[in-house]
Amino acid sequence: MKKSAFEIARSIDGGIFEAELVARSDDLNRPLTKEETIKELQYLLETAPYSPDEEEEINRTIRACKNAIRRIG
Repeated sequence: MKKSAFEIARSIDGGIFEAELVARSDDLNRPLTKEETIKELQYLLETAPYSPDEEEEINRTIRACKNAIRRIG
């Protein structure tokens, strides 16, 4: 069975976005749609440079966001 956009994004780079995506999903009481998943990833991509994380972790987040968005389409 084909994975959903939500499942693909959750599994990217060892689950780097799992906590954020599951929290958002829990808020809605359902898995995110493809459009919602992409919007969440775009938000993470836009806000990553302002994160207090180390530069290496920020760069990892940015690469993973771009990879997830590309894979989801």
